[in-house]
Amino acid sequence: MSETAAMIFLKTSTPCIDAAEDQVAGLQPLPADLHARAATAHRASGEPIAGRWHIHPEQAAAGLWTTPEDMARFAIAVQQMAAGTAKTSIMPRELASSMMRPVIDDYGLGLGISGSGRETRFGHGGSNVGFRCTFMAFKDVASGVVVMTNSDRGGEVLQDIVRAVAREYGWPGLAPIERTLGTSDPGVYKDFAGRYEIPIRSPPVVMLIAAEGGKLYRGS
Repeated sequence: MSETAAMIFLKTSTPCIDAAEDQVAGLQPLPADLHARAATAHRASGEPIAGRWHIHPEQAAAGLWTTPEDMARFAIAVQQMAAGTAKTSIMPRELASSMMRPVIDDYGLGLGISGSGRETRFGHGGSNVGFRCTFMAFKDVASGVVVMTNSDRGGEVLQDIVRAVAREYGWPGLAPIERTLGTSDPGVYKDFAGRYEIPIRSPPVVMLIAAEGGKLYRGS
């Protein structure tokens, strides 16, 4: 269940947003004294968002401001609580472990899980209008990375940055997949030329493919 649905259906004596405001600093709207330190959101075109950022109605899913440093602290805390080494714990060790154990497909309790053994990793992406982010950390090794961008096109570089960091530090399971270059008949390339669109993506993805001189080209 997404955080948006969870916010709608959560039934407690205290409204979800009120409980969060009591426990978590950084909920939107962002306090005025922090505006100068906040990143400006940008459209895929490169234009800044009017007002610098949106205030979203989905407070639980899209209402928290944070920094790469604080996201890294969160990942470290989950690692340590699951390992039983945290100096200060906000949840039982078993619950922290459950967050990093697949329950449905590749997801534990709120976190995406990938790899196995010493390569087991947990993480999550983030996507508000004008922002694309991700974090990844290892379950049993004190290593991880947080990447935050302030553009709707930031998703194009997130995993490249993660893999670059992994290569620099020699992390397992994140090396680029090397494939053998195949062969094909240039005579059929014309059948692939045209305009391709994925309208359900935000922003919509549009690709123009042209066939020329026995090669395929991606246009703009």
